[in-house]
Amino acid sequence: MARDDSILYSGASSASFKDEKKQEKASERSEVRLKLLPAKEIIDEEFKSTYDQLANIEFADLDAQMSQDNFKAVMLGRKYAIKHLRQLKTRLDNKLRNNKKLINE
Repeated sequence: MARDDSILYSGASSASFKDEKKQEKASERSEVRLKLLPAKEIIDEEFKSTYDQLANIEFADLDAQMSQDNFKAVMLGRKYAIKHLRQLKTRLDNKLRNNKKLINE
């Protein structure tokens, strides 16, 4: 007599939960977007003012007696700060962009 193991197999696999996971992630993204949207203009203004201050050489804390190595270090630090600020702005813009999938929900 053959053993009937069909009761053990529910048909659920990790692939069957894929859509649920996608839906959960999409809802989390839309929640984050809805929380950040009201402050978008304020955040954009802050990014712009900070970027302008970093990009403008007149705001640099430079001393006439500064050695060439120190000057290079300050300029390199400003360069990395501007790069990091741009990356942060891009990440924020990506979170706040108008996604058709999010609008339909």
